[in-house]
Formats: sequence, structure tokens, C-alpha cells
Amino acid sequence: NPSVLLDVYNTGGWGNIDIDGTSGGELRFQKAGSTYLAIYASDTSSTSSVIKATDHLHIYSNADSDGSHSIYLDDAGDVGIGTTDPSAKLHVRSANAGSFTYDTNADDLIVESNANGGIAIATAAANTSRIIFASPDDATGGEISFNQTAKLMKIGPTTANGLLALQSANGVETMRLDASNR
Repeated sequence: NPSVLLDVYNTGGWGNIDIDGTSGGELRFQKAGSTYLAIYASDTSSTSSVIKATDHLHIYSNADSDGSHSIYLDDAGDVGIGTTDPSAKLHVRSANAGSFTYDTNADDLIVESNANGGIAIATAAANTSRIIFASPDDATGGEISFNQTAKLMKIGPTTANGLLALQSANGVETMRLDASNR
């Protein structure tokens, strides 16, 4: 007794649908002749495998009613995890932090929470965790690193003649160090 127009059921295990062609297979979801979602599968020499949505792609569980447990890809290529309105290339939201505009100088990755929030970089105890600051001119111009075995935290430039500056209120530079500790 199928309740839909096509129902594949196997009482002994998996139910399968194969779409096979000499160039690959395609499954399209349409409404009134317009394709809104297409799934393509081909070999690696051509298009490979693609899921293509007309506007945005929203992946979520049945328990999700507000997008808080979802992965959302908008038509600009921005990804939201826990949000259907990403404010960055990757926006990870565990809870809404409030209404404000993120600084456009640092909005490629946003990690948002309404309580304590953070990013963990984990390595084995004998190894070093780090964030590298790079450019086309210098692949490791500066870094923040920590080594658990040595109990050593480093912050600063890794390039010759690099300077380290500390700031206080309103971004005012309060201290600057060079390689000679001056």
C-alpha cells in the first residue's frame, strides 16, 4: 500500500534505486517543470558528483524547527552551521549573541555563542598547536603557538625584522618589541 506515487520497499533489507547512463546519473526535483534541486553523479574525469540547488541548500534533521541544528549553504557560497543567515564564509552559531554588525576586517570565520565561546586547536601533548598569519610574500609572517610539553606560549612575528606591538584602550599601541627586546 504505497502512500506516494513511487515507493521502493524491500522486506529483506535495503531498498535501491539505480540511475545509470553512459555519462552518469541524474535525479531532479522539480515543481511545474522548474528544477529546484538536482543530484548528478559521474566519473572523476567530468563533473564528478554534484548536489545543485537553485537558490540555497539547507540540510537539517527532523527534530530541527528553527535551523539551529542545520547546515545551510546560501547562494553566495556562505555556510551557516546552526544558522540559516550566515554572516561570513563560515558562521558557526551555538546560540545567538545578540544583534550587531561584525567587523568587516575579520569576518571570514565567525564563531558565535550567547555564553562562553571559543575555538579549540588540539594536538598530541608533544606537538605544537598554532595559528599562522600568512600572505603571498611570507607563508609564516606571524604566529600564535602553544606547546604543552614545554609549557610555552608564543605570540609574534616569525619573519626577520618583525615587530610585536601590544595595544590597550581603543587600539592605542602601548608597547613595541623588536628582536633586541627594545
